[in-house]
Amino acid sequence: MSILAPSTQFTLLTSALSHHELAELDSENTHRQCVDVDLASQLPTGRTVSGARLAARVLIDSLVPPGARMHVKDAVWRLVKARRRGRVARELLADLHFAPFTAPFFYDRRVPVVSVVHDVQFLDHPEWFDEATRISRTQHFNDACERADRLICVSEFVRQSVLAHTRLPAERVQTIHSTVLHASTRTDDDAAIAHRLLEQLGMTGRRVLLYPANPWPHKNHHRLIEAWAMYVTSRPDSDLVLVCTGAPLDGFQQLEAIARDILPAGRFAVAGFLDEREFAALLHTCRAVVFPSLYEGFGCRSWKPCLANGQYSAATRRVYPKSSVRVLCCSTPPNLIR
Repeated sequence: MSILAPSTQFTLLTSALSHHELAELDSENTHRQCVDVDLASQLPTGRTVSGARLAARVLIDSLVPPGARMHVKDAVWRLVKARRRGRVARELLADLHFAPFTAPFFYDRRVPVVSVVHDVQFLDHPEWFDEATRISRTQHFNDACERADRLICVSEFVRQSVLAHTRLPAERVQTIHSTVLHASTRTDDDAAIAHRLLEQLGMTGRRVLLYPANPWPHKNHHRLIEAWAMYVTSRPDSDLVLVCTGAPLDGFQQLEAIARDILPAGRFAVAGFLDEREFAALLHTCRAVVFPSLYEGFGCRSWKPCLANGQYSAATRRVYPKSSVRVLCCSTPPNLIR
């Protein structure tokens, strides 16, 4: 946005954890401001606040039934943070507050708010989330619905989902599709980089089926591995291998354990989180991208292959714009393997 609107000044409100990492976004019209309200030390009279929090916890533990204590403590701490965030918002004197991750934390009722809604998966499939996450996401979504002058949805599917779950007027909810920030182009180094990655995984000389996704429940990794084991059993001479990429979360360790039990060695691997160049090389040289996700609100099916510029097909037989990578999208019920 800062490039599209060079005469507008942008202030990025950051946490202590991300402040230095986001330094690359600094420009003539963009600067960062670290506001970490989750730490008592960042609040005025931090030692007093820490003591007050301890006293509040003792009081709540003595007066509130065990099953409700977490909710009451979260509510109290939200109030403390809300006061700090409100003070920051008033000091900014902004013309617009943009909330790219839905929750309009820094709210000043005098300033218009635009919030982005990426999906409402926590409402459509609450069984995929633990209680704390469901409560947090629901609160963030409700805050956006209450405070935002405009909700921007990244697909029409998300917009219709938002309208179905709320009583918001349709004119307050708008669809603006996500886009690709950095289109990926083929380079002469792709083959060498991909070869090095496959060598590290013990899969040199194999054709790759790629699944780029973090091991979250809706990504359906377990079902994919089961289906892959069926394929390997029926086609033992195939030179195809399945490679998953994503953040190094505990879920991948569970998947690797499952794969060891039902797959021969060398047919499945987790490459972990790759940098942009490594991922692009693997994407450009893979045989296909496999995408068995059960739920996608933001259009990931067409986004990642578009990085490679080309034609791909889906299990639903819909035709997508041209690409050099083929994608098999098989969003099937969790109890069905095809």
